[in-house]
Amino acid sequence: KYDNFKSFYKSFLIKRFRRIYPVLVFIVLLFLVLINFYDPRTNNTFLTGLTSLFAFSNIFLYTQSIQYFSDISSYNSFLHTWSLGVEEQFYLIFPVLYFLVIKNRKLFKLFLVFFISVSIYFFINEYSQNFSSAYYLPQYRFWEIATGSLVALIPKFKSNLLQNINLIFLIALLFSNIENNALLHVGIVVSTAFFILLYDSKTFLDKPLNDFLVSKLGLLSYSLYLIHLPIGIMFKWYDVNLDLFYYLTLILGLSVFTYKYIEIPNRLELKISKQKIIFFITVIMSLVVLN
Repeated sequence: KYDNFKSFYKSFLIKRFRRIYPVLVFIVLLFLVLINFYDPRTNNTFLTGLTSLFAFSNIFLYTQSIQYFSDISSYNSFLHTWSLGVEEQFYLIFPVLYFLVIKNRKLFKLFLVFFISVSIYFFINEYSQNFSSAYYLPQYRFWEIATGSLVALIPKFKSNLLQNINLIFLIALLFSNIENNALLHVGIVVSTAFFILLYDSKTFLDKPLNDFLVSKLGLLSYSLYLIHLPIGIMFKWYDVNLDLFYYLTLILGLSVFTYKYIEIPNRLELKISKQKIIFFITVIMSLVVLN
């Protein structure tokens, strides 16, 4: 489809940009203003949000030695954007490898297996020695996203028995009281990969997974991911113990709004003009002064 690498790389990044950035920019800019009213540690939170707009909040959090599960980080409205930073960094590098090797699909699969294996090896070793680097830095996290790329290239197959066993294993991992460790991460990713490969198999969860509301939640998942933490932390700073029902209703309502009026229109067509760039820079500079 693409005659050269430049057109392929440009097209890939534009598609990813349209998918990721409109909602990200809206939510981050909104809360970069709001945190001034309730977050006394505005500087750290502000810089996390700001760096998330440039795809390296994970690196910023690492350089600040901010442990993901620490008390301090639990009050950072943009803490969750570390994973988006890893994803965006993957998107900058992976297309280059893809374009170079994809002409030989079998070789590309073997390359992915090697790439994933090396990344997992470093992740497991680093996890016990330096938790922050294993958690935040891309070289220790690329295996998770690359696993999804490999799954996309492997033919799907059916096995009701294997899928049911896999689902029980996955649910057990998610709801067990196993201490957080590197192998737990690997187990969940591998089990999820098998779930996708065996998706057409019949399971005891067929009815709830195919439910209309569940499929709608899937469409809202990106907006829910971005907005759930800033909302929760805002109420946490105000010491408001919001009922779970009202919390879910609030984030679902806001996610429907951002999905309908920001995600969908910009995913179909997002034009980047000189005026929009100047406006964006002006807003960022104004927020820097405000904070």
